[in-house]
Amino acid sequence: MTEFSPIDGNATPRNTRDAIVSGLSKASALLVLLLALGAFFLSYESLRDLAANSGAAAPKQAWMFPLVIDGSIMVFSLSALRASLSGERSHWHMALVIVVTLMSVGLNAAHANGGWLARTMAAMPPLLLFFAFESLMKQVAANLGTATTPMPPMAVTKAKQVEPAAGSRREKVIEMRAKGLSRNAIARQLGVSAATIRRDLSLSGEIVRAA
Repeated sequence: MTEFSPIDGNATPRNTRDAIVSGLSKASALLVLLLALGAFFLSYESLRDLAANSGAAAPKQAWMFPLVIDGSIMVFSLSALRASLSGERSHWHMALVIVVTLMSVGLNAAHANGGWLARTMAAMPPLLLFFAFESLMKQVAANLGTATTPMPPMAVTKAKQVEPAAGSRREKVIEMRAKGLSRNAIARQLGVSAATIRRDLSLSGEIVRAA
């Protein structure tokens, strides 16, 4: 496999480097999306046919069965991404993604008429859908995480002047949390991210366990 060295920032103009990275990101996201769509439709046909022939759903309603199963993989993945970007725990959402993916793998394998090779091939589309959509979500999260607008120097100076010390802020966070405010509400009032509030609360095990 060919290995590429990082783009030399001194030898490559910044605009050119940004354009290359942006182009690669868009191309990668498009290919991952096409892979996810292809895997979804392969799994869709198997699950629809299985629902219709097994009696799990009426023939006229069988088309909804794969949408519920494989569509849940996408929905829960998006929920996990939203939770992660909001500084919330995403373990529950990811657990749902894994459980539904395993369900789809089992049903696709059960639909295959043949030996282990046929069942293995039938199980691949939902797995590829899971991997492709998770890869797409990570790219989206990375782009959103780096797409920050730098503050003007004067604004940075003012922010540093008005930003309370970490210890003082932590005391305020604990006090506001004890009053029943949510982490997001505290973050909005103090002008910091929800992840910062979680980090402050994590320093006090008693407060986190009571949350």
